Amino acid sequence: MDIRTVPLPEVWSLRHSVMYPDYSADVVKLEDDEQGMHLGIYKAGELVSVVSVFLQEREIQFRKIATRKDWQGKGLATTLLNYINHLAQQKKSTKALV
Repeated sequence: MDIRTVPLPEVWSLRHSVMYPDYSADVVKLEDDEQGMHLGIYKAGELVSVVSVFLQEREIQFRKIATRKDWQGKGLATTLLNYINHLAQQKKSTKALV
């Protein structure tokens, strides 16, 4: 599985197309997106799933998980959450869900 960091424009594009396609593209931007780490799964060079992760002291918070509709139901979001859980264990962080 190819999990890597994702540039914000790609994050916003996927969020918009999956989560809020009928709204302005600005609605998908989080106030603190610039401080976050954005992880995604790529298939054939295309971003198909993304999650945004925010580190605050010993807490890892994830928000805005989005998976392209044609890739939903294949466990990609679960893979990203497991990856974040692994990061939290490495950093001995607590986990928070929002």
